Amino acid sequence: MASLVGATALLGRRVGTLSGGERQRVALGRALAPGPRLLLCDEPVSALDVASRHALIDLLRAVQAASAIPALFVTHGPGEAVALGTRLVRLEAGKVVGDGPPMEVLAASGGRLLDEVDNRFPATVLAHGPGGTRVWVDDGPVLVVPSLDVPIGAAVVVRVRATDVMLAGGPMAGLSARNQLPGRVEAILPHGDGVEVIVRVGGSRWAAGLVEEAARALGLAPGLGVTVVCKARSCRVAPATAGPGWAGCDFS
Repeated sequence: MASLVGATALLGRRVGTLSGGERQRVALGRALAPGPRLLLCDEPVSALDVASRHALIDLLRAVQAASAIPALFVTHGPGEAVALGTRLVRLEAGKVVGDGPPMEVLAASGGRLLDEVDNRFPATVLAHGPGGTRVWVDDGPVLVVPSLDVPIGAAVVVRVRATDVMLAGGPMAGLSARNQLPGRVEAILPHGDGVEVIVRVGGSRWAAGLVEEAARALGLAPGLGVTVVCKARSCRVAPATAGPGWAGCDFS
């Protein structure tokens, strides 16, 4: 069980020395050890920093696949609901106002919640230049973002809305977009007349919002190699110190 949740190296550690993310791994292992018929997770990533949050989401997805135990997650984050859930029950003022596939439920909100399904990456500032600032996404690609007035080596968080991400069948010439990133399709999530395409780029996972016709024309399917395209100005950046409350920062 420790191996399943990535906690083998923690077994000899004292509790007081564990980070927030490490404690969550241990808690998940303890919950799974008795062989439960149902796993209840109440905002399991809300208290973590951005990097730990992404790591735990990846772990939860892997545990879901390996254990086949039904899991109920409580979250305030639409992006987390899409990443983790196959069915979403949306509550407002204690009443059920939506129930179904996550993207369909979010789309039914009138687009307000769907717009919050975005890509959020911890990154490090690499260089400044006339065309913008270059940042390295942890375990992922180098991105060109709007010019930042921060020192080299500064830790930041980059946000790119899924609706601002384009996909192509391969590298393209003559584009104004500064970022073209090779990746591979992991999943395709339908919602209404559109789809959310999850693409793995290096160690990072990107969501791209496409109309269904465009996805069909590209022949998108899990395992297909694609190019992720986004403009520098579509990348909004905030200080990494924003932590779990980063969504309330001014991404300008």
